[in-house]
Amino acid sequence: MLKMNTGRRYKTNTGKYKMYNAMLELKKEYYEILYELYFKHTSIHQLSRNIGVSRATVRWQRDKALKQLKKIILKS
Repeated sequence: MLKMNTGRRYKTNTGKYKMYNAMLELKKEYYEILYELYFKHTSIHQLSRNIGVSRATVRWQRDKALKQLKKIILKS
């Protein structure tokens, strides 16, 4: 998959940068799923084939990652 970018954090609190910083705090698996789905526009079906799990599992992991991301954003 992809290599997680953990280097650069932004100091501004605009929505885009706040989300980017929050994504860096996610577990690697969650980061990769959200990155593939929302930044690379990979479909759930394609992603499930690529990582070898069912579509239901990808949806479950996506939902869990989004909940975690929301929690991180609201915390900051």
